[in-house]
Amino acid sequence: MQTKTLSELLQTTQGQEADSILRSCVHCGFCTATCPTYQLLGDELDSPRGRIYLIKQVLEGAQVTEKTRIHLDRCLTCRSCETTCPSGVKYGNLIDIGRELVEKQLPRKNLEKMSRFVLRQVIPYPERFAALLKIGQIFKPILPAILKTKVPDIQPSGKWPTETHPRKMLILAGCVQQTTNAQTNVSTANVLSKLGITLIQQNEVKCCGAVSQHLSANEEAIKTIKH
Repeated sequence: MQTKTLSELLQTTQGQEADSILRSCVHCGFCTATCPTYQLLGDELDSPRGRIYLIKQVLEGAQVTEKTRIHLDRCLTCRSCETTCPSGVKYGNLIDIGRELVEKQLPRKNLEKMSRFVLRQVIPYPERFAALLKIGQIFKPILPAILKTKVPDIQPSGKWPTETHPRKMLILAGCVQQTTNAQTNVSTANVLSKLGITLIQQNEVKCCGAVSQHLSANEEAIKTIKH
């Protein structure tokens, strides 16, 4: 893909990386086959290829609009598209750079800033998230229909296998998963136990900073990782 990235951006590490990633894209569209938001919405701008074009426009000096940000925000950053890209485009890196540039050029409204701050202070902390989820379960019956669907059901986690085996595998508990899908790791442990493998769940781990990074709080993400 040909680019005309602004010269001032090409003087930065981020700009150079983004420009290099853009040039590796041949806009073949293979990425759309594995993109969940494109499969659900059917909008080209909600596909990796569409978002790449939006980021390209930002890098080339186009005015950043609310529409640009909405489509970048909708990306789940699952990087599934990278698994089907024949050119090896580092889309995950590009979307992070694009979001940060958009964040600087188009500040969010105070209410949106607050809601994103609350998410960063709740989701990565299982105790806080679990407490709010329990409150949500209590009030779920009286919530409007549109809000009921936003409160996930708490599934019983089951029992962790007690058998031990010579072969062992390590797994991270995860911040959100152990609250909303605790049965996943338990089920995995039971399946592996049947195969003669002991699954060891590591709970004492530091935050990876992914939630902060995905919500465009990159400096906060770096501090979280270091601490």
